Amino acid sequence: AVAARDQELARLQENHQRRKAVIERGLRTSQLQMRRKVKAWEGNQKYRLQMERMRLEREHPTNLAAIDQRFTEYERHKEELDERIDEQLVRARRSFRGYERLLRQGWEARTCPTANAEGDEFRIVAGVEACLDEVERALNRFEHFPSSRLFRILPPQVLVGSL
Repeated sequence: AVAARDQELARLQENHQRRKAVIERGLRTSQLQMRRKVKAWEGNQKYRLQMERMRLEREHPTNLAAIDQRFTEYERHKEELDERIDEQLVRARRSFRGYERLLRQGWEARTCPTANAEGDEFRIVAGVEACLDEVERALNRFEHFPSSRLFRILPPQVLVGSL
């Protein structure tokens, strides 16, 4: 009975050693495969990043040229808008020449509902242009009043004083 038990114990220890060796080989193999996968992933990432960098370097001059062109167009548009604002201001001053006392009392400027300071520069300029269109329409209406034509030539104080 003792000999059978010793044989069984030796067989179990041998099976244990074989399993342990298989598990250790499997562990080394899986670690090696994992290292290969990590290196392959790193290589793919490096390749992808290098390709992206090369693409960006190739497109950089084109992008700069497009940005320069857009800025030049915006500056030109802004200068035209500044001139238009100056013209409307001169026109408004000329139209309200007879109403200087009212202007000195500090009329409040209305805000333009189409003006919006959000978005890109061209959207903002479009909002300002819409406001200028509204101002121009209002000035046209005001200038067609007979009293505004008269007061532009003769201030109300002169007309009242002459009565």
